Parts: sequence; C-alpha cells; structure tokens
Amino acid sequence: MALAATLASHPHPLAAVAGSNVTWGTGNFLHMVRNASDPSGLAWYSIILGYPVLGIWYWCCDQTIVQRVLAAKDERHARLGPLFCAFLKILPVFFFVLPGVICVGLVQQNAFGGAAPQSAADTYTFMVTHLLPVGLKGLVAAAMLAAAMQTCSAALNSTATLVAYDLFKRHNPAIGDHQLVTIGKVTTVLGTVLAIVCSPLFGHYTTIFEGINKLISYVAPPITAVFLLGVFWKRASSKSAFLTLVTGMALGLVTFLLDWNNIYRGDFMLIAFLLLVACVVIMVATTFLFPEPLKAEAKPLVWEDWREPLRGEAGGRGLGNYRVLTVTVLAVFAVLYVIFR
Repeated sequence: MALAATLASHPHPLAAVAGSNVTWGTGNFLHMVRNASDPSGLAWYSIILGYPVLGIWYWCCDQTIVQRVLAAKDERHARLGPLFCAFLKILPVFFFVLPGVICVGLVQQNAFGGAAPQSAADTYTFMVTHLLPVGLKGLVAAAMLAAAMQTCSAALNSTATLVAYDLFKRHNPAIGDHQLVTIGKVTTVLGTVLAIVCSPLFGHYTTIFEGINKLISYVAPPITAVFLLGVFWKRASSKSAFLTLVTGMALGLVTFLLDWNNIYRGDFMLIAFLLLVACVVIMVATTFLFPEPLKAEAKPLVWEDWREPLRGEAGGRGLGNYRVLTVTVLAVFAVLYVIFR
C-alpha cells in the first residue's frame, strides 16, 4: 500500500500526461528505489524503515486479519494463509504501476485525441472511460463497488466483534448472546455514520492512498512496538504496554496535527519509524520503572528463542510446508527487487 501511495501521488507520469515542459524517461516509471530528492518525498530508505512498522501493525495486530487467522483450521493453515496473501500482495503493485505507465505511453502517442487525465487520481477512471466498451465499464464499476463493500463489511464486522466481546463481554461476562448481537448492530450503525462523517478528511490529501497511509503511520507505531516487545521480550509488562500505547497515540496525534496544519509535512514513512523508536524507548523505560513477573497464561505467547518457529512441526509438502513457502516468498521478493530497483 505504501508503494502504491508513492506511485499514485508521484508527479513523473503527470508531467507527461498533463503536457508539462518537463520530459521524463519512461524507463524511470518501473523503478521504485528513489533517492531523497525524488518528488514523491519517499526515499528508498524511508520505505525500508517505515513500511515494516505499518506492515506488522496490519498483518499481526489488525482485528480484520487476526479474526481470519484465528478462524483457520489449525496452526499450519493459520501460517499458510498470510504467506499465500504475501504472493497476492505482489499483484496490486503492478495493478497500480502498469496502468499509469500505459496511460503515459498512450497519451504520448495521442491515442485519446489530445485528452489526458487532470491528475494522478484520475488516471484509472480516465482509462476505464476511454478504453472500455459500455458493458465492461459496468462490470469494472461493479467489481470496484463489490471490493469496497467487502472491505467496509470486514472492518465493521471486526469493530462490532471488538466492542461486543472486548468491551462489554469482558466487563460483564453474564451478558447474553442476544444482547451481544444488539451491541454489534448498534456498533455497526455508529461506525458507518462515523466513517461517513470523517470521510472528508481524505480530501485534505493528494490521493486517498496518501491519506490512508499517513493516518496509519501515526497510529501504527505504538501498537507495533507493544506487539514486538510483548512477543520477543519476557520482561515487558502490561503497565508499560498501556503507557506506551497512550503516549504513542498522543505523539501520533501531535504529528497528525502538525501535518494537517501544514506546519510540518515530512516523510511519513520515516516519521512512522521514528515514532516506533520513541515507543520502544518508552516501553523499555517504563518496564524497568514498573516491572511485572511474566504471568503463566502469557508464557505460551512469548518466544523462548527466535528459532522457535523453525523447530516446530511444519507439516505438508512442497508449498504446503510453511518453511518452504516462506523461503519462496522471500526469493520472489528478492528477484522483484533486483528487477525493479
């Protein structure tokens, strides 16, 4: 998503599409490793440092993902599912990049009779409007709406589950299923209304991808820090985790306000990494200030050794073995990096 945001807001294709006097080599469009002077504002080191912060938050802590992993048949399937998704996540990069590059080439060849999208955000709809026949236009629109509805449905379902079970059920164990369903319905309605009310926020940004990633970069660091230290460090305490979340969210809010008011609009990927470092320091310091013994029920959740997942029973053969699939994913990523760096 971060790479998509980079390219969606990247001015290189727009310069050619909008008829700017600046001429850009089309070979540059397929290379994603950019230096600090690149107009996108996202250098290669920013993505390497910042993207894992957002990725760990989403793939390891987001309720939408966790809820699906917990529904897996067994632990092996729970591991294979996200690894399979790693392959699928390769495709959106090309879905975002190639249409823009194709559009630039077609505009340069005057394929649209002089017409051109007004901004990067209009490229997709421009190509759908000018290249597809009427029937396919409707099919593409239906597919886009279905994808949007599925995303909204998953988010609302996860929100309702969190509110019903983690807030109400936890503090009132005697609450009945009918009441939980009612709470879930009310939460869904309120969540939908809140999303509609907050939707104008994204108009402040160049593209919706930029807005989503910037907002996530202010929220993800404290959650990522608590998750990583909670899994890999036995001494991490619950009080330090709470203080880290509260302080980290406050730091994220300050950063958001600075960005929103155009006081400082820096590299949001690098900011996410710096916020993570600050949250790790806060959690380590508060752990020593408020130490707690590791509870018995928490011991299975903390790794004794980083090699622990490699020692367990993998099960399956070929790509059905999560170790083989992990190596395959890493190899594919390495090859793609060499090709498109």
